[in-house]
Amino acid sequence: DVKEFEKVREIILSSTAIGARHRDHLVTGNVAGSVGDALVVHFFGERKDQLLTVDRFKKFHQRLRTEILHMEFNRFDPTDGRIQEQDFAKLVLSFADMNDQRRKKYMKRIRKAYPPNSSSGISFEEVSNFMSFLESIHDVEMALSMFNAAGSSVTKTDLQLVAQAVVGLDLSDHLLEVVISLFDENEDGELSHREFVSVMKSRTTRGLEKTKELGFIKLVNAALDCSAKLVKERMP
Repeated sequence: DVKEFEKVREIILSSTAIGARHRDHLVTGNVAGSVGDALVVHFFGERKDQLLTVDRFKKFHQRLRTEILHMEFNRFDPTDGRIQEQDFAKLVLSFADMNDQRRKKYMKRIRKAYPPNSSSGISFEEVSNFMSFLESIHDVEMALSMFNAAGSSVTKTDLQLVAQAVVGLDLSDHLLEVVISLFDENEDGELSHREFVSVMKSRTTRGLEKTKELGFIKLVNAALDCSAKLVKERMP
């Protein structure tokens, strides 16, 4: 209910530096406070007498994720619903923890493989599927490490098999070719998987690599898992 939600929100906001700043803003009554109040109404109704279920919260989280991704995608002015490969690379690298020189090396690979106005581009659906794939980056890392342990390189076909096994998604051939080009450190047509995993972890956490900041994400996931278990236990 709303009281439990407020307690959880207070714990979450107090557990990170970013959250603490938002908590302080809630007290001073600025825009953050208005957004927080609107969220409470959205979840619990005007009278705050409704219950927020795990399913409703997950659907809200998914819609929010999609809207944010749409904003990122549209920032590149898509043509006929597609952005250029170089724009996709910028989107993927947007939260990567790297210096300008290293970032330029990545972009140089993509410009070489996909010169401007000479490619088919990438759709929002392809980007969305790829981001869904990245939500399981730790499972992806484990799967890719098996190739490394066996002394095998990671090809486009291997990456497709990992995507199907981990999240049940079919990533397009063209998207995978772009990803391989971006993370092909020695330009042998194969994925440098450690480099890929390192950068993609930054992408999925949106740059919040510090343990203190990741506490927010872990706490939300733990709350969802706990709620789901309680629901299952109470089912006849």
